[in-house]
Amino acid sequence: FDGLRMLSGVGMNIFHVNDYPAEPPREQTRDSDRVYPGDGIAPLNLVFQSLRDVGFQGALSLELFNETYYQQPTQTVIKTGLQKMKDSVATALA
Repeated sequence: FDGLRMLSGVGMNIFHVNDYPAEPPREQTRDSDRVYPGDGIAPLNLVFQSLRDVGFQGALSLELFNETYYQQPTQTVIKTGLQKMKDSVATALA
């Protein structure tokens, strides 16, 4: 994730956000394993701090393909995801 600091945030319009659990190991994680930001072990503080430091001012887009969330009401997933993204960013940039 240190590579984010080598990018120019000026050219990025959107950044997809998700988290991943401790198991399976990150190298074996599939799209369907993605979880809400803050519910896993991804170094989100480093990610959001790096984005800030390179001047990123685009949109953050929650990107989840976890079938567990598909079974929940859409509004619940939207509200939960938005709040967890806000909380993760606030924690990282505090």
